[in-house]
Amino acid sequence: PSSAVHLLVISVMRTIVLFTLVKFVKSCVLHGTDSGVCDFRLDSNYVDKANGWTKWHTRQYRRWHLPNCRWHVKYPACVPEMEDVDPSLPIQSAERWKPKHRIPPNPEFPNGRFQNFTIRNKDLWIHQATQQIINERLGNETSRKLEKKEANEFGEGKCEGDDEQRCKQWPICKSSPSGCHGYPIQPRMYRNQDCQMAFEAYFCYIN
Repeated sequence: PSSAVHLLVISVMRTIVLFTLVKFVKSCVLHGTDSGVCDFRLDSNYVDKANGWTKWHTRQYRRWHLPNCRWHVKYPACVPEMEDVDPSLPIQSAERWKPKHRIPPNPEFPNGRFQNFTIRNKDLWIHQATQQIINERLGNETSRKLEKKEANEFGEGKCEGDDEQRCKQWPICKSSPSGCHGYPIQPRMYRNQDCQMAFEAYFCYIN
């Protein structure tokens, strides 16, 4: 009897550990903390027949929550966890989805906290940051001011001035291309939609 009890205890402990691991794996790191969740509904092929969720629902869900990154993110992504507060509303409705870990209002925070911690707002921030970086790069690549200075945006020129020390390791520094000179600025995004789209995809992936 004692051995049977011992085996039962071990079995129960294993079940508890497995359940704990499953709950832990559900979370993912977002902004340095386990505040995200792997949302399988963002997978472009996701269906849940048991609950009546079809590919049509998935398309609607992705269009609402990822209006910008949905062209690149077609897999279960790490995002803020959302709560379906009213399934009777259309999928593309702000009132249907609320941040699951939002904190209700209290005397210290009358408006509550984390009310805007949503997938859609995260997607908007990614889009705005991407466009800002692309525009800055386009500005540098077409800058007449930098062209007159014969330097890039960091002040690095043709292996002299601020760039001189870094270029000493390049014997052919004064030959072009040397791999170290800052000027002339190499156009990467100017008139290059493929590069811009690749950067958009990259920024969606890492965020």
